[in-house]
Amino acid sequence: MHKVLLKILDFFGTPLCYLALGVAVAIWHWQFGVGMIFASVLIELICAIVKLLTRFERPAPHPFPRTTLYSHYDASSFPSAHTARIAACTAMLYFCVPDVRLGLVALVLTAGVAYSRVAGRHHYVRDVVAGALLGAGTAYLLNGWIERLWP
Repeated sequence: MHKVLLKILDFFGTPLCYLALGVAVAIWHWQFGVGMIFASVLIELICAIVKLLTRFERPAPHPFPRTTLYSHYDASSFPSAHTARIAACTAMLYFCVPDVRLGLVALVLTAGVAYSRVAGRHHYVRDVVAGALLGAGTAYLLNGWIERLWP
């Protein structure tokens, strides 16, 4: 049961989840939807650059040799892109729809994804903390940019 829960929580950190959710949410709240899409793309770029530059090993050894650029990216643990994505979504939600109950649900889900990444031995705590800060900071900057473009 625990492994199933970790897999479900992991899904909430995948790029496909945020791009699809961003498109769907844009119909309901365009600023939040557009922010999620931009944040997802920007976080992918930032995490890829940082992972390729730092190349920190994951807690569990990576099963494949590092022969391609993608394998170097995939084998690197810092920062946690899963946590960065969901933290960006949570922060964007807070900026666009400041509902305390909704924010608390999103915050619990963010903590769950961060926990799943550490418990699944994909990341160290420093990786998920850095990912959360990166995601929230990205959302903060994007929200300011979106508000200036479309007041």
